[in-house]
Amino acid sequence: MLGKLIKYEMKSSARYLLPLYVSVLILAVVNRLGALWLQNMPGSSTWEGLLMFFYVLLSISLFVVTGVGILVRFYHNLLGQEGYLMFTLPVSTSANLFAKLISAIFWIIASMLVFFLSVLLLTFSSTWQISDIIDWVSRTFSGFELGAVFVLLEICLLVLLSLASFVLLCYLSMSIGQLANRQKLLLSVAAFLALQVVISTLSVIFLSHNAAWLSTSISAWIDSMSPQAAIHGVLLGSCLGALVECAILYIPCWLLLKNKLNLS
Repeated sequence: MLGKLIKYEMKSSARYLLPLYVSVLILAVVNRLGALWLQNMPGSSTWEGLLMFFYVLLSISLFVVTGVGILVRFYHNLLGQEGYLMFTLPVSTSANLFAKLISAIFWIIASMLVFFLSVLLLTFSSTWQISDIIDWVSRTFSGFELGAVFVLLEICLLVLLSLASFVLLCYLSMSIGQLANRQKLLLSVAAFLALQVVISTLSVIFLSHNAAWLSTSISAWIDSMSPQAAIHGVLLGSCLGALVECAILYIPCWLLLKNKLNLS
């Protein structure tokens, strides 16, 4: 059932995100072609500046629409009127929450990839050769050792967990905000800011009271192993910390949706 929920989420979000992705890529191509065709033409700088302005504007809207769309989908689908239907389906609260989370992470990463691809198209040069690009990629990856591949995978995992942590923070804030009968959006924003302050304060308190011990322990731990093992240890420790943070944010969000849902 989780797969069906994810498929439904993907389709619903794709209806407004895919056209935006295509528009960004097309405008990047138009900018590049315009820069090539409008060279040495009267008023070329004005047209190039105008095209670049629209590209930058659309690129910014790419991330804004993605972020706002993720939050709106969560609110309307689970906390709004659609919640009456979603929570009467034979689906667990955790399945609904995981479907939203997986879909959100997917679209955030997709937006980043589309943006980087658009930048690549914007800077495309006629001197590029596809074979040269393939040769460069093959040389780069063939030079990777197995340890470097693991480091890359660990970095990707850390990025995914960090994204999940931020999305869950937003979801928890909205789950707190929905407890109110009025001004739910205002309470959600206040909850987000309050949670950020609490997390930052607890982090500062923990570090200030354990800074010396942590510095000594970590230094001794790193000195006792090879540089490669130390890198793996730091990355895996960061992944573990991000995973714990995700669990801390997920549990109250799940409990609120399961036991304190207010659809009024």
